[in-house]
Amino acid sequence: LSDKEWQDKFYKTPERKEVKETAEQAGLQNQGDARDWQTWKQSAEAFTAGKTNEAVEQTGATKLSPLAKNVAKAKLQSILSEADKAATQYPKKNLAAAEYSEAGLKAAIKAAVFGEGVDSIDQITTEKAFGTAPTANREAECKTENGGKGTKTALASLSCVCHTPNSNPVTGGVCTQKLATLTGWSANGNQPTAPNLQTLAKSCGETTGQTLTTKRIRAAIRRLRELIHIDWATNGYLGTFVTAGCSGQSSSGACVEFTNMVTTHKGALSQLPWINKVSSIADKLEELKQAAALAKSINAKIISCKDQATAQLKTAEQLAAAIQAASQGTGNGLKSPSKTTETDAT
Repeated sequence: LSDKEWQDKFYKTPERKEVKETAEQAGLQNQGDARDWQTWKQSAEAFTAGKTNEAVEQTGATKLSPLAKNVAKAKLQSILSEADKAATQYPKKNLAAAEYSEAGLKAAIKAAVFGEGVDSIDQITTEKAFGTAPTANREAECKTENGGKGTKTALASLSCVCHTPNSNPVTGGVCTQKLATLTGWSANGNQPTAPNLQTLAKSCGETTGQTLTTKRIRAAIRRLRELIHIDWATNGYLGTFVTAGCSGQSSSGACVEFTNMVTTHKGALSQLPWINKVSSIADKLEELKQAAALAKSINAKIISCKDQATAQLKTAEQLAAAIQAASQGTGNGLKSPSKTTETDAT
């Protein structure tokens, strides 16, 4: 609907075979903003020589008379403004980034549970599960103080809670009978092996086919928090605590120690790096859900504006004809004042 002078600004030559690359080249650097230029450029590209825009052709816009174009522009102004306002409400964050993709989210949850770079249980290693191989005694590694390696992944924490110690074990296994056969772990000389960790991971079972949602993740985190108890003096514990640390032995306990949780009032789960990662995944899923709902609403608004604009374009010629007839004193029963008859005056 724009006049020829405006349209010519976007093309490199009068033949309109190529569109200028920047607003500066078009002499429009002080008109609109960066988003306007991209929209204008795309529109210009759609009308380069030899191209036909079927959607626009169907509205009849390209065949309107000059007066009809002016009528249409006046009618479309508020509609286009409304559509433009809706378009600015799209989420600004790049939700198409790899970290928001299905593959990215799956990789993140596996990293939190099994360790970085682990795609399946048979790829689990001691180093990946614990960040680096645990070198201190079990009670030192299974605490949040000083970055205990038993806090790095869900599997490492599970190992602190369920792994058999190398001496004075709980009869029948800490968590299940099958785990009683694992090679004992208490010190760096007998740290959990990859096969042992893989067996431990398999003991959790599978949830294949269940959709991972923000609601399910946050519910699981709440349930985990409910399992953390305190010794009424200093620390919090996940798992069985008897006394004097989480060595895995029946006389002390198989657990993860949340050091000074009571005295410093620290949030227990915030001290587990892997829980922070899982919480981040829940946040991303929520962002995607909200963005999808918002985009659906915005798209519906823009489609409504498009339909309104199309309707206005299709009636523009008729309105232009009525305006022209009225200005000439003909059509629609209108008469020129100079032709007023005696009867009319009466």
